[in-house]
Amino acid sequence: MRILIAGAAGAVAMYIWMTVAHMATPLGMIGWQPLPDEAPIISTLQGGITKPGLYMYPWVDMKAKDAMKQYEEKVKTTASGMLLFAPPPGKGMSVTQLATEFATELVECLIAAWLLAQAAIAAFAGRVLFVAGVGAAASIATNVPTWNWYGFPLDYTLAQVATLFIGYVIAGIAIAFLLKPKAA
Repeated sequence: MRILIAGAAGAVAMYIWMTVAHMATPLGMIGWQPLPDEAPIISTLQGGITKPGLYMYPWVDMKAKDAMKQYEEKVKTTASGMLLFAPPPGKGMSVTQLATEFATELVECLIAAWLLAQAAIAAFAGRVLFVAGVGAAASIATNVPTWNWYGFPLDYTLAQVATLFIGYVIAGIAIAFLLKPKAA
C-alpha cells in the first residue's frame, strides 16, 4: 500500500510539473517551428492523404535486397523526414488526453516507487537520486534515438530529456518522502 501511495504522490507531482513545463515555460515548444506558407502545404497534404498516420519520406521498401542503397540514393536528391498527419476534423485538447497523461505518469511513478522499495536506500537524497536515475534512463531511452535515427532537432531532444528528467526528480522527492525503507 505504501508503494501505491508514494507512486500516486509522485504522479501528482510529476503531472503538475509537466503541466507547468508545457504551459508556463518555453520547454514545451523548443525545437518546434511553423510551416512556411502553411495554407498551400496543408491543402496539398489534405488532398493527398486520407488516413491518419505517421508517414516517412522518401519511402523505401526495407524488405528489398538493396533497401539501404536505395534510401541513400534517394536522400541525396530529395527531402527526407517524417510527418504525423491527422485529417480533419481535428480535436483539441481533451479530458481523455489529460487523463491518459496522468495515467502514464502514474504507471511511471508506480514503477519507480516499486524499484525504490526493492533498493532499500536509507538516505533521503539517495532515494531521490535513485528515482532521478530511473528518470534519466527513461528520458534518454525515449528521446535520443529519435534525434539519432530520425533527425529530430537537438534543441527539441535536449528540452524533452530535461523536462522528463526534472519531472522524475520532482516525483522522486515526493516518492522518497513517503517511501522510507522498512525498519529491519
